[in-house]
Amino acid sequence: MKTLNISTRLLSEAVWRRIFDNAAPRYMQKRQSFFDLMASLDLLRKGAEYNTGSISTSSAWALYSVAGLFQPEKVLEVGTFIGKSTMAIATGMHDSGLQNGILHTCDLSNAIELPNTTNVKITQHKKTSSTEMFRQIQLSHNNKHQFQFIHLDGRLQNDDIPILAKICSTDIVIALDDFEGFEKGTFNFANMQAANILTDHILIYPPSEALLRDFGFVDHSTTALLLHKNTIDFTPQ
Repeated sequence: MKTLNISTRLLSEAVWRRIFDNAAPRYMQKRQSFFDLMASLDLLRKGAEYNTGSISTSSAWALYSVAGLFQPEKVLEVGTFIGKSTMAIATGMHDSGLQNGILHTCDLSNAIELPNTTNVKITQHKKTSSTEMFRQIQLSHNNKHQFQFIHLDGRLQNDDIPILAKICSTDIVIALDDFEGFEKGTFNFANMQAANILTDHILIYPPSEALLRDFGFVDHSTTALLLHKNTIDFTPQ
């Protein structure tokens, strides 16, 4: 018997639509305060030693929506900068009703102190590489913390992946920033694939501009996801 083939791009559209649909009620209630928060973080650029780009409005909402849907209790992030992605994730966790969430984030170049109005405990690893942060977490928690979500807004180093395999859950949700061309998102994906740690994960491409327009966004997002097959459930409706 032949099989039915569904492309990764078709699946990606369905996944993102479901993620944004799930967040739609909060979008109506909280969008003003959320986007005001994102805009206020731009003021932190004046304290940056290395001033670089930040995520788009639609990427910020995508991370908020992913965190709100999956409700991870333990989160890692590589690439803090002015904290737009950090606070988008933390706010998504908070607004979903999650209690006692923790988030570790590192930035190799900057030491900007982030404001935090959520109930998520955010630990900033300032001027710290991803490898140093992962090692600190591994040593301090004796592998007891199984992180469930990671946002990669920086290039993973070769030493990172073996540590991640020890401190992360097998069904971890992975968000890849700059997933286009030869940017860091595709680099990180290729490195994790080569290390053979994504055998049960499915690549979800960034949301299309057409889909984003359906939800009122006029910019574009380069945030891709890697979802474990166990995090996708097929339902009758």
